[in-house]
Order: sequence, then C-alpha cells, then structure tokens
Amino acid sequence: MGFNLYSCCWLLLLVACTSSSNMPKYVSVREYFSGSERLEYHEITWAHAVNSHEALSQAIKNPNMMMLEADIMLGKHKGAHSHQMTPIMAHPPDKESDLSFPEFLDAVIHATQSKGYHKGIKLDFKDIEAVEPCLLLLKEKLGEENVIPFPVVINADILMGPVNSTKKPVDAERFITLAKTLSPYATMSLGWTTRFGHDDEKLGKGTGEIIHEGKYTISQIKEMATTIRKYAGDPPIFKHITFPVRAALAANSVNEIENLQGKMRSEFSITLWSAKDDQVDVSKVESMINSLGARFAFIDVPFRMEYNAKHFQNEESHIEPDDQPSLHALEAIPARGHSEEETTSETDKGTPSATTRAVTFLPVITLGLLAAFIMYRRL
Repeated sequence: MGFNLYSCCWLLLLVACTSSSNMPKYVSVREYFSGSERLEYHEITWAHAVNSHEALSQAIKNPNMMMLEADIMLGKHKGAHSHQMTPIMAHPPDKESDLSFPEFLDAVIHATQSKGYHKGIKLDFKDIEAVEPCLLLLKEKLGEENVIPFPVVINADILMGPVNSTKKPVDAERFITLAKTLSPYATMSLGWTTRFGHDDEKLGKGTGEIIHEGKYTISQIKEMATTIRKYAGDPPIFKHITFPVRAALAANSVNEIENLQGKMRSEFSITLWSAKDDQVDVSKVESMINSLGARFAFIDVPFRMEYNAKHFQNEESHIEPDDQPSLHALEAIPARGHSEEETTSETDKGTPSATTRAVTFLPVITLGLLAAFIMYRRL
C-alpha cells in the first residue's frame, strides 16, 4: 500500500519523539554556580559585550565572571571569504565581527566540557533573523549526549518601553514562538526598549535631550504579561522568566514590577541593568530590591553593589556612609571561582569556607556529644 495518512501520523509522532529526546535540559543559573553554598541571584556576575575572540578568551579565564553576555545580529564575519550575512557577535551600530556565533558556542562548550570552567551564556538578540539559525545550532550542540548542560539565557527587547522609546523592538511573536519550539529549556529574558539619560544624544536624535526621570508604566507591564500568556502559554512553557529593567527607571516602578511579579506563573526574577553614564539613585534601587526580595533580582550594573547586598541580606553593615562606593565605579562584583585553573579572589580570602567553619566548631560538637553520652550512662 501507499504512504497513507495513518503511516504519516506515526512518522510525525516518531519525529516528535526523536527531536524531544535530545532536547537540552534546563539548568538553573543560581543552582549551577552554587556548589556547596547556596548563591542568590544578586551574587551572580556578568561579563558584558563578549563580542570578539579577545573578549571571549578574557571572560572565560576570568574567575570573577560567571555569565557571559554577548550580542547577536546578522552581519559580516571578518576573515570569512564570503560576504554573506551570518550570525555574528556584535552590537549595533557595528555590522561586522571577528567572532561568529558558531565560534562563540564552540569556545564555550570547549571551556566548560574540556577545561573545567563553570560558565553560562546570555544571548542578547538584536536581530530577529538571527534567532532561528542560532537556536537550531544551540539545540543541536547542547543536545549531544556527551555535553554537560550549563545555563543558557535567551534575551530580547520585545516591547517598546520608557521613556516614550522609539527604538524598534524584536518581533515578540516570532521570538517567543521560536524560543518555545527550539529552546524551552532556556531561561527567558524578555524586556522593553528604553530611552533614558544620554540615549538621544548618542544616537543623534531630536534635540539631544538628557532624560533624568521616568518609569515603567502599568500599561507596559500589562502588555508584557498579556504577550507572554498569548505566545508562551499560561502557565508559560519556560521554567524561569527574567525581566531586564533599567535600574534608574525600575527604581521608580516598584508597584508596577510587583504587579508583573504577581501575574507570572513561572519562576520570576528581574535583571537590573544600567548604562555606564546613567544617573542612578542607589538607595532607591536598594529599597526596590528589599521590597521585591533579593532572591528575585539579578544585579547586572556597572556600579558596585556590595554595600547594598549586605542590606539585602539583613546583615549588619560596618561601612560608614562616607565610605559607600561610587555609583560609577566600573568594578564588577567579586565572585567565587569555579575552574580548576582559577585562584581564590581577595574577597574570598577573608570569608571562612563551610569546611573551615566545620573544623572550628568540631571540638565544641565533640564535647557536647561526650557530655550527652556521660549523662545517658548515669541515667
């Protein structure tokens, strides 16, 4: 008999089962880096603009960098013989790069599988046309049996946001649908385009107005929640959705973000980010994180937050107000190293490990057990 409808259905089912069997596994960003000690979101560190071979090499070897954030768009791969547009690691207005997405992915896989580095990746898509080929390759490579999974965050600004942003977002329907089909294992990062600070001046738009005030509106929050329900399902197929919000704007939008938090039926977090020259009221950011809960906030900003992190954890701070770090100190938050080749950072040297604490209290525990045994024999 010919190839009938019944046979076709069975073939489609077989293809579906085969494709789902090699789907990469979801890996929690926090749990991947925690090891023997639990990390909270605000302790995760980020390397920015990992868009060249040199930047990638440095970020992989840096023990203080956990998540490697890179931008992806269609452009020209330097050194390639073909002038065909291909997914490259670059941020507009750049249109070419010496690092293609396949090269980026192969380097990270080699570092995590063969070199013992603990690294995750955040892929920030600037071009909707680059999404499908990259997610197909990602699924193929990470789905191989010999590849140990690591965290993958997939990001795009899918809606227009504050302050009356005119920047065109990535197509929300196509982006979420492709991610739902090809990368349901990923942590989704869904944001808004923004207009703040010196953005207009940098782009040569309008009068070059410098914007100092603004917030995420409740209508923008509701639009995001509706978009996720429409294209990602209710509850969403993604286990974890994080929302990148610009720190200076988010600090004025606590009630609005709490409203979004209440609407999510998957693991929720925000990712605080900031441009280097943004004027940020750190005390307001601290208050916002205290209100939302520190366990819900990734902190990806160019200014230091150690002072604030102590307050997030309700620990007593011994830093006097005059000693608070500068808002624009371009230093990353120190983090624990995870590679066999990494060394202990200066911050870690002053912090007792779990093993050290156990050894310190071992005599006390032993005496306690001995006393209990003596009392038991007397009884």
